[in-house]
Amino acid sequence: MNFLKQSYPSLLVLLGEAVIGILMIVNPDVFIKITMIVLGIALIIAGAVALIRYFFLDSRGAAPISQLLLGALAAVLGVLCLIFQNGAAKTVAVIYALVLIANAIYKVYAFFATRKATGEASFFQLVSGAVALACGIVIIVNPFGVLETLWRFAGIALLAEAVIDAIAAVHVYKLLTD
Repeated sequence: MNFLKQSYPSLLVLLGEAVIGILMIVNPDVFIKITMIVLGIALIIAGAVALIRYFFLDSRGAAPISQLLLGALAAVLGVLCLIFQNGAAKTVAVIYALVLIANAIYKVYAFFATRKATGEASFFQLVSGAVALACGIVIIVNPFGVLETLWRFAGIALLAEAVIDAIAAVHVYKLLTD
């Protein structure tokens, strides 16, 4: 019984991992919306705190203007996340896709630059660039479909982690009780 009392926080995390993992696998669309709502609320709170600190807590007027701007920006982004939940998720996916494409272009460039400089280059670098480019294009063409697939994989990983944690907890319990 003492083991269960000591393991209570870990068991709650394990249960949370399992529930979130199942939700991510079964209905990633709902999970994306919940994530955007939580992100929106967090940004609004952070923005409100920064604005309150700027206007009310600094009586000497020494607060930097950046605190005012960042507070307002965070609050506006939070409201946008709440209003445009799917749009915010798509925007994040498109930004990620653009980073992938830029990385792909660099990999292809590095392949040819290395080949020109040394006469040899790793074919895997070229393949890696092509795969990154293809993934970036797929994400831009269908960002929400890719997000759903990504959330499903993340859900599977969380569920697997919960199972591994449960097995480890049982193993530790057996070691402590023997």
